[in-house]
Amino acid sequence: MQFGISTHLYHDERLTRGHLAEIAASGFECVELYATRSHFDYHDEGAIARLAEWLRDTGLELTSVHAPITDRMAGGRWTPAFSTAATDQTRRQAALRETEEELGLARDRVEVLARMPQYCTRTGFCVTPVVGVLAPPLVLVPDRREVEEVFEVPLGFLLDPRNHERRTREYQGQMVGYYVIQYGERHIWGATAGMIVNLYRMLG
Repeated sequence: MQFGISTHLYHDERLTRGHLAEIAASGFECVELYATRSHFDYHDEGAIARLAEWLRDTGLELTSVHAPITDRMAGGRWTPAFSTAATDQTRRQAALRETEEELGLARDRVEVLARMPQYCTRTGFCVTPVVGVLAPPLVLVPDRREVEEVFEVPLGFLLDPRNHERRTREYQGQMVGYYVIQYGERHIWGATAGMIVNLYRMLG
């Protein structure tokens, strides 16, 4: 079992190598990156390169990225104020287009609520999740080249932290952590489960 902690400990400061060294010196093996822009700007390629170097130097494993949709946290409050308006029209339209192409769901059936922070996987893919509401009844025509199956899960079940199971497996010679959400016979894991956990954290 690995023990880790979030850099949220230092959320009111710009993340430095010293912070990670202090975490490693305290006996932790892995770390969650708390990615408000005032703490760590994951849009900055230079910052990402420095982070990779710091992780190698300290021997810490980065297991997850918590990327709130606000810029910073000050005095225990998110600033600027949380907004459910997704302002990036290009990414919104791309998400709607992909949903229409892969599920046969007409774009005008989706009420977009918010665009979540980008989610990047260990294999190098980055996804920008978009949250929306669908009005029943729905007629879906999945593209079988892209989608094997479509199923529904109650939102309350997905957002219940008791259903967010943390597991580990070996990847490229190292043990890495990931989330699993078990719903009946359905096994939701990896990036999908990670994005659901991020949504829970944002709403919490």
